[in-house]
Amino acid sequence: MSAVIFGPELLIVVFVLGIPALALWAAIDAGTKPTWAFERTSQSKGLWIVLPLIGIFTCGVITVVAAIVWFASIRPKIMSAIVGGSSDGPPLPQANAAALPLFPPASWSADPLGRHELRYWNGTQWTEHVSDGGVTSSDPPQPTS
Repeated sequence: MSAVIFGPELLIVVFVLGIPALALWAAIDAGTKPTWAFERTSQSKGLWIVLPLIGIFTCGVITVVAAIVWFASIRPKIMSAIVGGSSDGPPLPQANAAALPLFPPASWSADPLGRHELRYWNGTQWTEHVSDGGVTSSDPPQPTS
């Protein structure tokens, strides 16, 4: 014979399982967002990872409030920063931002063509700007056939 949980038992199950799951979901979601997006929105990535988890050990109310604030207020700002462009430079116009795929932020990285030490990624494509031994120069990328 199986027991059916209703009434106060259901509330206990939701509290014991649901609140830690909510805390983990909020913390993991915050942890997957790039640090530069938090910086662009003047938020602390560490705070939004740790705060929901602290709530598990102190009081479930803290977790619920932190998760509500994360998902309703902070996460939309972070997502706007991610869609808005790279970590340096102005955000893209919002009319075009939704259609763009998410790319890594602009930075110097190992030259994917292997001709130089570093090549500059501008946030959407590799540029002609290259660097060898700290000396910058120009080398247009050749189209691949």
